[in-house]
Amino acid sequence: MPTERWETPAAAVTVLSTELNALANNARCAPGSAYDNETNLNVQLVAELLVQFGTNPTVNTTFDLYFIPALDGTNYASGDASVVPAAALFCCAFQLQASTSSQRLTSQPFTMPPFIGKFLIHNNGTGQAAGASGHTVRVRPANREIG
Repeated sequence: MPTERWETPAAAVTVLSTELNALANNARCAPGSAYDNETNLNVQLVAELLVQFGTNPTVNTTFDLYFIPALDGTNYASGDASVVPAAALFCCAFQLQASTSSQRLTSQPFTMPPFIGKFLIHNNGTGQAAGASGHTVRVRPANREIG
């Protein structure tokens, strides 16, 4: 009978950084650089947000992470920093604390399609802009293997 276990994961990679600088309340950042899941073929990822605010954000509000696929490997779904494209896949919500201290928040594993795509994040009603610099979103594979 096969045994299912976690695969040894690859290192975490940064998918958003300066795009988050001073991200306004209720705004979406510009999509980050391409993440090649067409080659990586990760079934699941775990994401980590590192963010800090100059003024306390509203407690229990979120930064929402989306993935915009390029179905043909080149052209991304239409949208910009003001609109989350309808084709964007919701990945996770990072629930924020009412704190000006640096917040490091980790998601549950989420499923990824086998496409090249870009991540973007939405400052969903925190009442505050993110600080001027030092923010990141990193992702790391969380795959299982059967052997």
